Amino acid sequence: RMAELGERLHAAAAERSALVAEIAGLEARQAAATKQLASYTAASSTGKSAAAGPDAAAASTPMGSSARTVPSADVTDDASVQTLTKLGVEHRIFAHPPAGTIAEWRPHMEALAPKARLCKNLFLKDKKKKQLILCTALAETNIDMKFLANRLKAKNPRLAAPEVLMETLGLKKGAVTPLACIADPDHKVQFVLDKAMLDVSDELLVHPLSGNHLSLALGAKGLLQYFKEAGHEPLVLEFADAE
Repeated sequence: RMAELGERLHAAAAERSALVAEIAGLEARQAAATKQLASYTAASSTGKSAAAGPDAAAASTPMGSSARTVPSADVTDDASVQTLTKLGVEHRIFAHPPAGTIAEWRPHMEALAPKARLCKNLFLKDKKKKQLILCTALAETNIDMKFLANRLKAKNPRLAAPEVLMETLGLKKGAVTPLACIADPDHKVQFVLDKAMLDVSDELLVHPLSGNHLSLALGAKGLLQYFKEAGHEPLVLEFADAE
Protein backbone atom coordinates (compact mmCIF):
# COMPACT_ATOMS: atom_id res chain seq x y z
CA ARG A 1 0.00 0.00 0.00
CA MET A 2 2.87 2.38 0.76
CA ALA A 3 4.29 1.82 -2.72
CA GLU A 4 0.89 2.43 -4.29
CA LEU A 5 0.46 5.62 -2.28
CA GLY A 6 3.91 6.79 -3.35
CA GLU A 7 3.03 6.26 -7.01
CA ARG A 8 -0.18 8.27 -6.61
CA LEU A 9 1.68 11.11 -4.93
CA HIS A 10 4.28 11.09 -7.70
CA ALA A 11 1.55 11.18 -10.39
CA ALA A 12 -0.23 14.02 -8.59
CA ALA A 13 3.00 16.01 -8.39
CA ALA A 14 3.64 15.49 -12.11
CA GLU A 15 0.10 16.58 -12.97
CA ARG A 16 0.49 19.70 -10.83
CA SER A 17 3.76 20.57 -12.57
CA ALA A 18 2.12 20.19 -16.00
CA LEU A 19 -0.77 22.40 -14.90
CA VAL A 20 1.59 25.09 -13.62
CA ALA A 21 3.49 25.01 -16.92
CA GLU A 22 0.24 25.32 -18.89
CA ILE A 23 -0.88 28.31 -16.79
CA ALA A 24 2.50 29.96 -17.34
CA GLY A 25 2.15 29.44 -21.09
CA LEU A 26 -1.31 30.96 -21.11
CA GLU A 27 -0.09 33.97 -19.15
CA ALA A 28 2.81 34.44 -21.59
CA ARG A 29 0.47 34.34 -24.61
CA GLN A 30 -1.91 36.79 -22.96
CA ALA A 31 0.97 39.16 -22.23
CA ALA A 32 2.16 38.94 -25.84
CA ALA A 33 -1.33 39.64 -27.17
CA THR A 34 -1.71 42.61 -24.81
CA LYS A 35 1.65 43.98 -25.95
CA GLN A 36 0.72 43.60 -29.64
CA LEU A 37 -2.62 45.35 -29.14
CA ALA A 38 -0.87 48.15 -27.29
CA SER A 39 1.58 48.60 -30.17
CA TYR A 40 -1.29 48.81 -32.68
CA THR A 41 -3.08 51.39 -30.56
CA ALA A 42 0.10 53.43 -30.06
CA ALA A 43 0.90 53.35 -33.78
CA SER A 44 -2.63 54.41 -34.57
CA SER A 45 -2.55 57.36 -32.19
CA THR A 46 0.85 58.59 -33.43
CA GLY A 47 0.03 58.27 -37.11
CA LYS A 48 2.74 55.65 -37.83
CA SER A 49 0.21 53.37 -39.50
CA ALA A 50 -0.19 55.40 -42.69
CA ALA A 51 -3.20 57.09 -41.14
CA ALA A 52 -2.34 60.44 -42.68
CA GLY A 53 -5.17 61.50 -44.94
CA PRO A 54 -8.69 62.91 -44.87
CA ASP A 55 -9.79 60.61 -42.07
CA ALA A 56 -6.64 60.74 -39.93
CA ALA A 57 -8.52 62.16 -36.98
CA ALA A 58 -10.91 59.21 -37.08
CA ALA A 59 -8.20 56.56 -37.46
CA SER A 60 -7.67 55.91 -33.78
CA THR A 61 -9.52 53.02 -32.17
CA PRO A 62 -13.12 54.13 -31.49
CA MET A 63 -14.66 53.66 -28.07
CA GLY A 64 -16.44 50.31 -27.72
CA SER A 65 -15.14 48.95 -31.05
CA SER A 66 -12.55 46.25 -31.70
CA ALA A 67 -11.75 47.76 -35.11
CA ARG A 68 -8.37 49.50 -35.35
CA THR A 69 -5.80 50.88 -37.76
CA VAL A 70 -2.95 48.48 -38.56
CA PRO A 71 0.52 49.47 -39.82
CA SER A 72 1.16 48.16 -43.34
CA ALA A 73 4.52 46.87 -42.15
CA ASP A 74 2.68 44.44 -39.86
CA VAL A 75 0.84 42.80 -42.79
CA THR A 76 3.89 41.01 -44.11
CA ASP A 77 2.31 37.95 -45.72
CA ASP A 78 -0.20 39.68 -48.02
CA ALA A 79 0.80 39.96 -51.69
CA SER A 80 -1.68 42.77 -52.35
CA VAL A 81 -0.29 44.95 -49.55
CA GLN A 82 3.28 44.17 -50.58
CA THR A 83 2.51 45.17 -54.16
CA LEU A 84 0.91 48.47 -53.18
CA THR A 85 3.86 49.24 -50.94
CA LYS A 86 6.33 48.42 -53.70
CA LEU A 87 4.46 50.69 -56.11
CA GLY A 88 4.38 53.51 -53.59
CA VAL A 89 0.59 53.64 -53.66
CA GLU A 90 -0.81 55.38 -50.61
CA HIS A 91 -3.12 53.13 -48.63
CA ARG A 92 -4.41 52.49 -45.13
CA ILE A 93 -5.22 49.17 -43.46
CA PHE A 94 -7.81 48.46 -40.79
CA ALA A 95 -8.39 45.33 -38.72
CA HIS A 96 -11.86 44.38 -37.51
CA PRO A 97 -14.07 41.33 -36.89
CA PRO A 98 -14.74 39.31 -40.08
CA ALA A 99 -17.28 41.09 -42.28
CA GLY A 100 -18.75 39.02 -45.11
CA THR A 101 -21.46 41.49 -46.12
CA ILE A 102 -21.80 45.23 -46.59
CA ALA A 103 -24.15 45.35 -43.59
CA GLU A 104 -21.53 43.72 -41.35
CA TRP A 105 -18.71 45.78 -42.80
CA ARG A 106 -20.20 49.28 -42.76
CA PRO A 107 -20.26 49.91 -38.97
CA HIS A 108 -16.52 49.29 -38.63
CA MET A 109 -15.64 51.59 -41.50
CA GLU A 110 -18.03 54.34 -40.41
CA ALA A 111 -16.02 54.48 -37.20
CA LEU A 112 -12.55 54.41 -38.75
CA ALA A 113 -12.89 55.82 -42.28
CA PRO A 114 -16.24 57.65 -42.53
CA LYS A 115 -15.41 59.38 -45.81
CA ALA A 116 -14.17 56.27 -47.65
CA ARG A 117 -16.53 54.47 -50.04
CA LEU A 118 -17.33 50.79 -49.56
CA CYS A 119 -17.09 48.60 -52.65
CA LYS A 120 -19.06 45.41 -53.29
CA ASN A 121 -18.11 42.47 -55.49
CA LEU A 122 -19.88 39.87 -57.59
CA PHE A 123 -17.96 36.80 -58.75
CA LEU A 124 -19.90 35.42 -61.69
CA LYS A 125 -19.79 32.56 -64.15
CA ASP A 126 -21.11 32.62 -67.68
CA LYS A 127 -23.39 29.60 -68.14
CA LYS A 128 -22.62 29.09 -71.82
CA LYS A 129 -18.94 30.00 -72.21
CA LYS A 130 -17.96 29.29 -68.61
CA GLN A 131 -16.37 32.73 -68.55
CA LEU A 132 -15.48 34.01 -65.07
CA ILE A 133 -16.24 37.62 -64.16
CA LEU A 134 -15.40 39.67 -61.08
CA CYS A 135 -17.42 42.87 -60.98
CA THR A 136 -16.57 45.54 -58.39
CA ALA A 137 -18.79 48.56 -57.79
CA LEU A 138 -19.66 51.13 -55.17
CA ALA A 139 -21.93 49.64 -52.52
CA GLU A 140 -24.81 51.85 -53.62
CA THR A 141 -24.48 51.12 -57.36
CA ASN A 142 -27.24 49.03 -58.91
CA ILE A 143 -25.50 46.35 -60.97
CA ASP A 144 -27.84 45.60 -63.84
CA MET A 145 -27.11 41.98 -64.73
CA LYS A 146 -28.70 42.23 -68.17
CA PHE A 147 -26.61 45.29 -69.00
CA LEU A 148 -23.48 43.53 -67.72
CA ALA A 149 -24.24 40.40 -69.74
CA ASN A 150 -24.79 42.41 -72.93
CA ARG A 151 -21.55 44.34 -72.57
CA LEU A 152 -19.57 41.15 -71.95
CA LYS A 153 -21.51 39.12 -74.48
CA ALA A 154 -22.11 36.66 -71.66
CA LYS A 155 -24.94 34.14 -71.50
CA ASN A 156 -26.95 34.28 -68.28
CA PRO A 157 -24.13 35.11 -65.82
CA ARG A 158 -24.80 33.91 -62.30
CA LEU A 159 -22.90 33.70 -59.02
CA ALA A 160 -20.07 31.17 -59.25
CA ALA A 161 -19.76 28.41 -56.66
CA PRO A 162 -17.48 29.11 -53.66
CA GLU A 163 -15.16 26.28 -54.68
CA VAL A 164 -14.63 27.93 -58.10
CA LEU A 165 -13.76 31.18 -56.33
CA MET A 166 -11.23 29.42 -54.12
CA GLU A 167 -9.73 27.38 -56.97
CA THR A 168 -9.38 30.39 -59.29
CA LEU A 169 -8.41 33.27 -57.00
CA GLY A 170 -7.75 31.66 -53.64
CA LEU A 171 -10.56 33.63 -51.99
CA LYS A 172 -13.35 32.63 -49.65
CA LYS A 173 -16.98 33.66 -50.04
CA GLY A 174 -17.49 37.03 -48.38
CA ALA A 175 -13.88 38.05 -48.95
CA VAL A 176 -13.92 38.81 -52.68
CA THR A 177 -11.70 41.70 -53.76
CA PRO A 178 -10.54 43.30 -57.02
CA LEU A 179 -7.00 43.11 -55.64
CA ALA A 180 -7.15 39.39 -56.49
CA CYS A 181 -6.23 40.32 -60.08
CA ILE A 182 -2.63 39.79 -59.02
CA ALA A 183 -3.51 36.15 -58.26
CA ASP A 184 -4.75 35.61 -61.83
CA PRO A 185 -1.63 35.60 -64.05
CA ASP A 186 -3.38 33.34 -66.59
CA HIS A 187 -6.22 35.83 -67.09
CA LYS A 188 -8.96 33.33 -66.32
CA VAL A 189 -11.12 36.12 -64.89
CA GLN A 190 -12.53 39.21 -66.59
CA PHE A 191 -12.37 42.07 -64.08
CA VAL A 192 -15.04 44.76 -64.32
CA LEU A 193 -15.01 48.09 -62.48
CA ASP A 194 -17.86 50.51 -61.86
CA LYS A 195 -17.02 53.87 -63.50
CA ALA A 196 -18.67 55.65 -60.58
CA MET A 197 -16.05 54.30 -58.17
CA LEU A 198 -13.25 55.60 -60.38
CA ASP A 199 -14.82 59.08 -60.53
CA VAL A 200 -15.03 59.69 -56.78
CA SER A 201 -12.34 61.69 -55.02
CA ASP A 202 -12.73 59.78 -51.75
CA GLU A 203 -10.82 56.63 -50.88
CA LEU A 204 -12.22 53.26 -51.91
CA LEU A 205 -12.56 50.44 -49.38
CA VAL A 206 -11.80 46.87 -50.40
CA HIS A 207 -10.44 43.79 -48.65
CA PRO A 208 -6.81 42.78 -49.15
CA LEU A 209 -6.02 39.20 -50.12
CA SER A 210 -5.63 38.22 -46.44
CA GLY A 211 -9.39 38.13 -45.91
CA ASN A 212 -12.44 40.03 -44.71
CA HIS A 213 -11.01 40.66 -41.24
CA LEU A 214 -8.96 43.45 -42.83
CA SER A 215 -9.95 46.44 -44.95
CA LEU A 216 -7.78 48.50 -47.25
CA ALA A 217 -8.44 52.10 -48.27
CA LEU A 218 -6.84 53.51 -51.42
CA GLY A 219 -7.58 55.94 -54.23
CA ALA A 220 -8.99 55.05 -57.63
CA LYS A 221 -5.72 56.04 -59.33
CA GLY A 222 -3.80 53.69 -57.06
CA LEU A 223 -6.24 50.86 -57.80
CA LEU A 224 -5.72 51.28 -61.56
CA GLN A 225 -1.96 51.37 -61.03
CA TYR A 226 -2.26 48.09 -59.14
CA PHE A 227 -4.21 46.50 -62.02
CA LYS A 228 -1.52 47.60 -64.46
CA GLU A 229 1.17 46.03 -62.28
CA ALA A 230 -0.85 42.78 -62.24
CA GLY A 231 -1.01 42.79 -66.05
CA HIS A 232 -4.80 43.23 -66.14
CA GLU A 233 -6.83 45.89 -67.91
CA PRO A 234 -10.26 45.96 -66.24
CA LEU A 235 -13.39 46.68 -68.25
CA VAL A 236 -14.89 49.92 -66.94
CA LEU A 237 -18.69 50.13 -67.18
CA GLU A 238 -21.02 53.01 -66.40
CA PHE A 239 -23.97 51.22 -64.85
CA ALA A 240 -25.92 54.45 -64.84
CA ASP A 241 -26.28 53.93 -68.61
CA ALA A 242 -28.46 50.92 -67.87
CA GLU A 243 -31.05 52.98 -65.98
